[in-house]
Amino acid sequence: MARARRQILSIGPGIGFTNLQRRFPDGVVELALPLYAGHQTERVEWVLALRPLGRVVWRGQFGQPRRPGVETEAGLSLAAFGRGRVRFGAELGYQADPFQPQHGVFTLALGVFTDVSPLVD
Repeated sequence: MARARRQILSIGPGIGFTNLQRRFPDGVVELALPLYAGHQTERVEWVLALRPLGRVVWRGQFGQPRRPGVETEAGLSLAAFGRGRVRFGAELGYQADPFQPQHGVFTLALGVFTDVSPLVD
C-alpha cells in the first residue's frame, strides 16, 4: 500500500548546560527553539529547519567578577531522509550570528536510521 503525501510542522525546544571549570557560574547555557517543516512523499521526507539559538556565557577578566553575556545564532538547514525500514539521511546546514551572517559555518550530516520495535505494546 502506498503511503500518502503529507506535510508536517514541528517544534523541538531544548536546553543545555556545559561547565568545563567545575565551578558555577563559569559554564554556558544554551536555549534552542528549532522549527521543522517537512514534506513526506512515498520514498523521501524533505525537512527544512530554522534553528534559533540563545547562549548565556559567563565572562570576565582574570581577578574580576564574571558577568553573564548573551550570544545569539540562527541556522537554516535542508535535509532528506529515506522512508524505508532502514533509512539513509543527509542534511546541509548553515549556522551564524544573525548580525554577522557572512561569518557562519556550513555543516553536513549523514546518517543511517532504523526503527526499533517498542518493548511494550
